[in-house]
Amino acid sequence: MLRVVTPEPRRGGRPAVTALLVLAAALLAACSAAAAPSPSFDPSTPCGDTDVQDRPGFFPELESLIPERLFDETLARRSGRYCSQKTIGLLYERGVRELRFAGASWYGEDPEGMALAIYAAPGLDAAVLAASFEAGARAERDTELVKSAPARIAGIDAIRIDAYVAKRDQSVIVWDDPSRPGVVRVVIASDTTPERIEAAVAALAAR
Repeated sequence: MLRVVTPEPRRGGRPAVTALLVLAAALLAACSAAAAPSPSFDPSTPCGDTDVQDRPGFFPELESLIPERLFDETLARRSGRYCSQKTIGLLYERGVRELRFAGASWYGEDPEGMALAIYAAPGLDAAVLAASFEAGARAERDTELVKSAPARIAGIDAIRIDAYVAKRDQSVIVWDDPSRPGVVRVVIASDTTPERIEAAVAALAAR
């Protein structure tokens, strides 16, 4: 299972997407402006002996695919890369040695939350990434009712994973970028409405 660094709590409450760490092998520090900054890594060089490298502006071309705003709130975007088997998880077994990402989180009324993410690696596709998310969810003891199926949301053909995680409803929507091979777009939602999920998918797809 991918190792995830979760967002820091908001002042006065538990982070809305804490439970997403199981499904989203993803939204690590890259999706939280409050996360501790990484050392000054050079994205033009090989990963080296690290698990994850991230900071705002690490991969600006990926960050540009994340909306600047969602539901009238400004999103703090970050980007980086996973560099080890510990952080890449199942995808490492499929030959991925560097998984690049960009992401941002949105918080509604606790416990509602969303994360928008971009993942990139040679040969990566939505089916492979969704399988990794689903495997992580099924391995977690606090997860039940996991199901994965094709879905069409906001005009997008995607794979949708739904689960009940730590007593919260979770959904992960995964689809291939139609114009960028090896790039996959992801919306992760916790305790929110179908209308908000559709709006978030539309916002991410429009970039």
